[in-house]
Amino acid sequence: MSLSKPIIFADSSTGPQYSWPRGVQLGIIIGVPIAVVAAVGVCWWSGAIGSSKVKKPLPKEDKSSQKKPSDLDVQGVVDKNKDREDVRPSYVRLKEEGNDCFKKADYVAALEHYAKAIGESPPPPPADLATLYQNRAAVFEKLSDWVQVIHESTAALKLHPKYVKALSRRSKAYRQTGFMEEALEDITAVCVIEAFSSPISIQNADDVLKAIGQSEAERLLKEKKPCFPSNHAITAFLRAFYCDPVTRWWNDPSTEPIVNGEETGDGGRKT
Repeated sequence: MSLSKPIIFADSSTGPQYSWPRGVQLGIIIGVPIAVVAAVGVCWWSGAIGSSKVKKPLPKEDKSSQKKPSDLDVQGVVDKNKDREDVRPSYVRLKEEGNDCFKKADYVAALEHYAKAIGESPPPPPADLATLYQNRAAVFEKLSDWVQVIHESTAALKLHPKYVKALSRRSKAYRQTGFMEEALEDITAVCVIEAFSSPISIQNADDVLKAIGQSEAERLLKEKKPCFPSNHAITAFLRAFYCDPVTRWWNDPSTEPIVNGEETGDGGRKT
């Protein structure tokens, strides 16, 4: 069978153009749709088989075996929380117990808990250890044991030199025990660390300065020896009475002083 002659399409602008033979054109027109339909069918069939292998029906849940929130084992939850708390360092637990005793004004028990926390092995970190010493100082402040306040605050400051609470508390203890210069040093350090932003610290520093000035004035007054005023001071004092009639009569007896608004005329003697 001989192929048909190609069809020639004439175009006035580009000249004659050639196309595929008619038999090839019919094959393309009929074969392409059949190939597309076949490909779609194959894809659908493979997807259906894969989904049937992956998806499985889920078993039904037995609702009767589930517990309501009210039926949960609360004791078990509490026990887990207790185990979780026990993981923390023991000094943290002792510190919190001491804080609770402090809030309840049980100062003896608070001191015992803080002492146990300080003595833990291995020892707490320096920052936490400074806090424990400062807490003990707060307890001694409540007990008005100012010497122990100084001792505990100093121990805290050795670990944390810029501890504002410890400096303020030691300054107060120094003032209560009469060490005014030391109190001024501590409260001045507090003001510098806080960049003079706390009115309370500034007022405390002013109170310490006033107390130092008053005590210094009293000391100088007690130590001052009595002495006569100088001649210059006496002259200046008497010149203040230069225009006084009595002074004029004292300096010049010939003058007639005035007594009760009347001239005596007898050198100052009135009959």
